[in-house]
Amino acid sequence: MWQWLSGPTLAHLLLGAVAGAIGMTVWQGRELNRLSLQLSSLRMQYEELEEENVQLSAQLQAPSPVLVLKTVHIAADAPDAMSQLEVVRFARQQLGFLVGRPIRVLVEHPELPAHLLNGQLVEAGGQSLVLRVTTTVIAGETLSLRVTALPRKS
Repeated sequence: MWQWLSGPTLAHLLLGAVAGAIGMTVWQGRELNRLSLQLSSLRMQYEELEEENVQLSAQLQAPSPVLVLKTVHIAADAPDAMSQLEVVRFARQQLGFLVGRPIRVLVEHPELPAHLLNGQLVEAGGQSLVLRVTTTVIAGETLSLRVTALPRKS
């Protein structure tokens, strides 16, 4: 009854099962990596929205006639997506103290974000990246930056 399952046939069956298992592991690994990156991105968006919510609640409690910075948007150019997230997270952390401050501070000192970030080192993906602010835009109650992250030269 099981005579067909002997010798080379059994070897081919086992080889096919192993090859299939390897293929599924590789596919699942890629999917897990993609989902991990998406989770990091969504967590960062959540933190931004929470921070904005706190600022708006505080403004509703005590409205101020002075225009204050409400949000900081950062676009990063980095070698890969994970490095890009790390650069945005680092820049947000460094500039977070500006949120809630009068816009006048940035209007009088538009070079302030660049002075704080230029030359800073960020560890991401097993490499050191050097930050450089390429664009600073102050529009209304929003500070927008474009930050370039390049691998550190030895």
